[in-house]
Amino acid sequence: MNYAEDFQKTSELTRLILPTLSQLQIPINPVNFALFYEYYTGNNEVLKNAIDEIINGTQPYEEEKAHELYVSHVVNPGIEKMEEIQDETRRLLSQLFEMTTRTGADVSSYGNMLDHSMTEIEENSDVKGIHLVVSSLMRETNVMMDTNRKFEKYIIQFLKLSCPIPYAFNSS
Repeated sequence: MNYAEDFQKTSELTRLILPTLSQLQIPINPVNFALFYEYYTGNNEVLKNAIDEIINGTQPYEEEKAHELYVSHVVNPGIEKMEEIQDETRRLLSQLFEMTTRTGADVSSYGNMLDHSMTEIEENSDVKGIHLVVSSLMRETNVMMDTNRKFEKYIIQFLKLSCPIPYAFNSS
């Protein structure tokens, strides 16, 4: 399903649909309108063939058949798309949870290292010892900064992947 048509296109579709439904004496209701909307967009060959048979008179219009076509060609593709969105959201949230857990553990470890380094500096009066502690702090700080950059990149990627979700019904 792709409902990204602009006002002009949807007006044109409506000008095609309403006269066709009237000419065929098919009730103008949401189910039939949706079927013929899909028909005139031409995106579904199976539905197009089924409606061509009604238009050509080789098959009679039947409300039950229309409902079956509606469910299989309009409703179900929407449900399938929603299930895809739910699966992708679950996957993304699971990955985000794992990344957050890892980052939290890294932050905790870094905090412990900072506490330990403060104790070492307080207990160490020799310049060489302090230099070793500061060098270790710099290395660990760089590791922490790298972890934060990775987390930030992941969050940005997560947002890029998850933001289109509300618009997923606008893409086929």
